[in-house]
Amino acid sequence: MAVFVGIAAILTVIDLVLRLGVLSWLGIQIGRLVNLILIHWITLVFVVLAVSIFVLYVKFRRLEKYVGMSFKDDFKEDLNKNWDYDGKWKLVPGGGVSVTQSELGGITRIGHLWKDYSFEFTAVIVNDRIGWIVRAQDLFNCYMIQLTPDMVRPHLRLGGQYIWSLDKGHSLRINLNEPMRIRTEVRGLEVRVYVNDKEAYYNNELFSMKFLPVKPKEDDKELKVVVPAFTTGRVGFRMAGEEHGRFYQCRVRPL
Repeated sequence: MAVFVGIAAILTVIDLVLRLGVLSWLGIQIGRLVNLILIHWITLVFVVLAVSIFVLYVKFRRLEKYVGMSFKDDFKEDLNKNWDYDGKWKLVPGGGVSVTQSELGGITRIGHLWKDYSFEFTAVIVNDRIGWIVRAQDLFNCYMIQLTPDMVRPHLRLGGQYIWSLDKGHSLRINLNEPMRIRTEVRGLEVRVYVNDKEAYYNNELFSMKFLPVKPKEDDKELKVVVPAFTTGRVGFRMAGEEHGRFYQCRVRPL
């Protein structure tokens, strides 16, 4: 019975469609649409092309930001693959790097245009202090940050010379030969340093242009130099003389 009712309903709908001329109306509208497409097809092509280019541009910019600034190293492969370094850099069994007697330090081979980013790694102070580098133009021009059990010491290196430094104490508990997670965020003119997720240092003018006194040698007169800020650059580590540190699971991510 239900089947016959359904068939009757379908036949009724078809009859109404034919009586009201719905098919004829649909045919007319489709014809008009086809005519519009034929008349304005060039405009439609440009619109579709423009939208496609815009979507691809947005996706590319996002990809460029996150892939272009994506860097990780667990220090299990040849150091020369990712690092340009000076001094005694040695892989630690199981993944890690031991750094000492590295006056110039070492920096990543990529990252010349890295701007606002977070530099993260696990570190162990073996002897006295550790040092790491941000916004490096090269091994002779960069910012270097040192951490001791008592203080944080940002430095500016220009032309191979450390011409400016600032000591600031901290209240964190830091022990030698004890792993700690360090995160350094550089954004605009500011830098923040976190040790085990606790803020150890903050400065909102560290990367600004400076007018600094410089004495090239002990007997030379003091000079004044204008130092432009390094707004982009690579990251790395630096341990001079007997300073000794170990570093693990290094990464850079965009902010």
